[in-house]
Amino acid sequence: MLFRFQARCFATLVGVGWLTTLAPLGAQTTVTSAAAGWSHSLFIKSDGTLWAMGDNTFGELGDGTNTSRIVPVQIATNVTAVAAGQNYSLFINSNGTLFGMGYNADGELGDNTTVNRNSPVQIATNVTAVAAGQNHSLFIKSNGTLLGMGYNGDGELGDNTTINRSLPVSIATNVIAVAAGKSHSLFVTSTHAIWSMGDNSFGQLGDGTTSGRILPEQIGNNVTTVSARQNVSFFLKTDSTLWGMGSTEYGQLGVNNATRQVGPIQVAANVTAVAAGWDHTLFVKTDNSLWAVGHNGNGQLGDGTVTDANGPEQVATGVSSVSAGNNHSFFIKTDNTLWGMGDNTYGQLGDGTFGYRSTPAQTTTGVTAVSAGNAHSLLLKSDATLWSTGSNLFGQLGDGTTTDRAFPVEIASNVISLAAGDESTWFITSDHTLWGMGDNSDGEIGDGTTTNRNAPVQVSANVTAVAPGNEHTLFIKTDNTLWAVGYNALGQFGDGSTISRDIPKQVAVNVTAAAAGQDFSLFIKTDHTLWASGYNVDGELGDNTTITRNTSEQIATNVTAVAAGRLHSLFLKSDGTLWAMGDNTFGEIGDNTTTNRSAPVQVATNVTAIAAGHNHSLFVKTDHTLWAMGYNGDGELGDGTTTERHAPVQIATNVTAVTASGAHSLFIKTDNTLWVMGNDFYGQLGDGSFGHKVNPEGIGAGATFLVAPASQTPTTGQNAAFAVTTGGSLSPTLQWQTSTNGGTTWANVTNNGTFAGATTGTLTVNATTGSMSGQQFRLLLTTSAGSVLSPSVTLTVNAISFATWAAQLNLTGVNAQLSAKPFHDTISNLERYVMNLGATPLANQLPATSSLIVSGTHFLALQYRLRKGLVGVTVVVQSSSDMINWQTVPTGNITPFADPDSNTALFFAAIPIPNENYVFLRLLITSTQ
Repeated sequence: MLFRFQARCFATLVGVGWLTTLAPLGAQTTVTSAAAGWSHSLFIKSDGTLWAMGDNTFGELGDGTNTSRIVPVQIATNVTAVAAGQNYSLFINSNGTLFGMGYNADGELGDNTTVNRNSPVQIATNVTAVAAGQNHSLFIKSNGTLLGMGYNGDGELGDNTTINRSLPVSIATNVIAVAAGKSHSLFVTSTHAIWSMGDNSFGQLGDGTTSGRILPEQIGNNVTTVSARQNVSFFLKTDSTLWGMGSTEYGQLGVNNATRQVGPIQVAANVTAVAAGWDHTLFVKTDNSLWAVGHNGNGQLGDGTVTDANGPEQVATGVSSVSAGNNHSFFIKTDNTLWGMGDNTYGQLGDGTFGYRSTPAQTTTGVTAVSAGNAHSLLLKSDATLWSTGSNLFGQLGDGTTTDRAFPVEIASNVISLAAGDESTWFITSDHTLWGMGDNSDGEIGDGTTTNRNAPVQVSANVTAVAPGNEHTLFIKTDNTLWAVGYNALGQFGDGSTISRDIPKQVAVNVTAAAAGQDFSLFIKTDHTLWASGYNVDGELGDNTTITRNTSEQIATNVTAVAAGRLHSLFLKSDGTLWAMGDNTFGEIGDNTTTNRSAPVQVATNVTAIAAGHNHSLFVKTDHTLWAMGYNGDGELGDGTTTERHAPVQIATNVTAVTASGAHSLFIKTDNTLWVMGNDFYGQLGDGSFGHKVNPEGIGAGATFLVAPASQTPTTGQNAAFAVTTGGSLSPTLQWQTSTNGGTTWANVTNNGTFAGATTGTLTVNATTGSMSGQQFRLLLTTSAGSVLSPSVTLTVNAISFATWAAQLNLTGVNAQLSAKPFHDTISNLERYVMNLGATPLANQLPATSSLIVSGTHFLALQYRLRKGLVGVTVVVQSSSDMINWQTVPTGNITPFADPDSNTALFFAAIPIPNENYVFLRLLITSTQ
């Protein structure tokens, strides 16, 4: 007989999504208004300055260039209103003058040309409101006149023509509100009547038809506010109800119509503000809650997913206003902080990164000081608590362990000053006591030993400042004496000797500041003179030689600040000039060369703060801009690349303090948010991840992980528990998430028969199976200040051995293998284990033989299934012609096939039947336990 069988192939198409977690916009505090274009964004600060970021192909940012920006740049001052078109921008200043910049091919800038502008051009005066469509513009004058310009192919200017206008044309009078969609327009008159004109293909004009209009037509009354985008329109009534009409392709109206809604339909009640995006909608309710609906392919709804929403869902609380772009969104909270989510391809979220953000968040607040070690970081919070993160090989984190930390852990209180050495940590408490911990192999902790310390030890009293180097430490006392301890073989103490010390020794008087490099020292005296000693082969002492000095030598005058890198030095003069000397292999001097300098060279002016890493340098200017130069292999310069810089490049704005060491950098902004970049292989950036960051990233959300989750390795059938301990100033909500595709996409865990504790600190996975092996889990903490994710961990389910399997059924001795207990059928326990059979096996789970003919040859085939991950047994296929003599079937005669049961593997063994004689097949199962 001919035996036929089909092998079913199962293919899964996995859609690749973007896991987008934090959108740190802490830089944009005190924001009063925002506008989102196609791929660019603008916002106004409370001081009236206008800022822009994102795509700048057509000059839409207005900064005089066509360079896209991933961090905001200031454009203008005294600005009161702003609007963003597809690729152009409009704003009004405090005297009512309207300006525009960007794309102008259709005359949308209204300057009587069709020339693109990358700097603002004046359009009109006495303007009170403005709206930007895809390629047409509308504005209201102080006398209530509505004017428009730009593309008019669909009659969106309402001037009874379809002629584009490069100069404003009058449309209506007594207008109090206006909105512009892709190719249609809406406005409200002083009688609260709403009017519309332009394209109506999707019913967006709200007149019950799909016929376009080249003249305005009234469609309703009692309206206060209008919003339009793409092919959709919204308006708010005097009773705070929200109404919409137009395209419903992505559910942006919150109704179930397949493609369009040709008449107004109520969307929500108790609404105070609305913003229509390209295919998504945001609105704010009277309780200041933010709601979102529609397309979400780039995370623009801010709900932590990239799944479209056909009905409104709450996204945030404490919101006062909102703006929606093509595929990105902004909202301003009642505390005037700006938040963003969605598409960030061109940097339009302004957070210094590219990609996508699906969860709005703000960065850590309340950080007042930071310090960076070789591979660890310290931060001081406004409550005087000291926190540490990163490498802990020598105990430098001071938490009583030598375990690396990817999230900051609290280590001390009442702290007023902090400093990180290469592998050590130092801090001063409010009583001026100096404490140290970490590497002490050269006595640099100063406690009279060379024993490493993983918890703080008291070193000295009456201390005002500390400067740790690679293997030596300097500190200043309240009487302005300078003390040194640790390694001194190269004369870094400057005391005329090369004797190392594990007890501090006084080395100078009248000292106000100090810095320690790898093997050299710098200090400033009360008369503002700069002095140096120690290793000098690269010219780091700045004395115009390369001679190592064991006696301190004066280098410069009028010095106010000093910083030491690995082999280079920086100092700041009273006139705000920055000077540098020493190793310049990677351009860390910043003089646009790679030539070492043994005498100081001027690098910059108007400088207020400086920091030096191993081979890179940073400084802050009087305008609070941050600049960097030197080695950048780990992204420590934060300019979005790993290219070394031989001259300073601007990194960020609104910066007040900076620190650097090793290959990472940290800085604090004027809003006390902490930002990090560079090497993160030991978790020293404190964001819960490892690797490196080439763009500045804000960290934290007022909550952190004191104990992060750990991977679990249960045996099949056992439960697994992932547990965390959280801390911080804010109480978070918790949500476990899981990924089954290696972290490409994530979904929230829900409590069911498999999972318990989905919104608690401990997630339990019940009765694990082999198919769960490799599944990943992580925990999302969300607070009023934002959100933070734990590191992802993995569930690895070990195969259960026969001995364990038998013990679980209380089977012992020989009977554990050969008997049919406890099920009392004809299947031995060994067979039941090998084939993964339950109490009542199905027919297709048992071995079966059949015959088949292939190319004229008659075969006997055996189909059988084996448990995946057999432990404690061996299984071979044997054949015989007389059931006395048995031979092992060659592996070439055994073919594996896809098995619908993820816990077993399916095989076919086939051997030829010679001359139609008898052939027998069997499975030989042998216990090895």
